[in-house]
Amino acid sequence: MKLAVTDANIFIDLFHIGLINELFESEIELYSTTEVIFELKEEQQEKLLTIHKLTIVSTDDLDYLADLENTLSGRLSPADLSVNFIMPGSECWNIN
Repeated sequence: MKLAVTDANIFIDLFHIGLINELFESEIELYSTTEVIFELKEEQQEKLLTIHKLTIVSTDDLDYLADLENTLSGRLSPADLSVNFIMPGSECWNIN
């Protein structure tokens, strides 16, 4: 199963309750974006970068930014929407 973490609060909560390692011990393919990771504290970012079971996709694409501005509904942050951009049409559960 593929899982896209679209909100930094998911990672923050897992760090807070001490279950971040358990998430990465599962058989789930995990994805997120640089925008989501940049919302974390530096030590949390460093921890996630040492875990090689998380695919972090960079969205440094000007077309992406234009699409994001057109899509932004006020309800979701650019970081939240960034994962939807990298996972379109794939069979992936979004956690936000």
